[in-house]
Amino acid sequence: ITVESARLVGRSSDFTIAGKLSFDRTSPLDLRVSGRLDLAMLQDFSHDLHSSGTLTADAAVRGPFNAPQVNGRVEVHDAAMDIADFPNGISKASGVVLFTGDRATIQNLSGETGGGKVDISGFAGYSGGPVVFRLHAQAAQVRVRYPEGVSTIADANLNLTGTSDRSMLAGTVTVRRTGFNPESDI
Repeated sequence: ITVESARLVGRSSDFTIAGKLSFDRTSPLDLRVSGRLDLAMLQDFSHDLHSSGTLTADAAVRGPFNAPQVNGRVEVHDAAMDIADFPNGISKASGVVLFTGDRATIQNLSGETGGGKVDISGFAGYSGGPVVFRLHAQAAQVRVRYPEGVSTIADANLNLTGTSDRSMLAGTVTVRRTGFNPESDI
């Protein structure tokens, strides 16, 4: 299948795709993808999700279906995401993820949650076996209202390392303040 040029346009989204899919070769993928996606469209897939912002991408995808080689970048601009029944959402998220072959590296990714700031960095390798990752998250002055009636403000410095089969979360969480305000009727 040869795609000389395909353009997908939707609600604040505009993507172009070009390239080839060959089903009889060892490396059937040879595609180029670029464009902009409105993250609000994620709401169409789940009613418990509220999202906004944009994602821009420019990447080449080559190789076999089970271990594609992706080279390019994805940029997140002013993204927000909130999931029902989850204590915190994220807002004002922006950053860049670089793809080099079988590895995705978070160049920078920051946002706000619970009135505080969160920065994430690290990488994930996806060479056809289990996903290998090393992610680092730093949070400052983040308020979490969970469980009901409890409000906690904390800083965190966390590392998530391992594979999709086995991983470890390590680091420190410093509780700055916590309050317990049960609902009562006296």
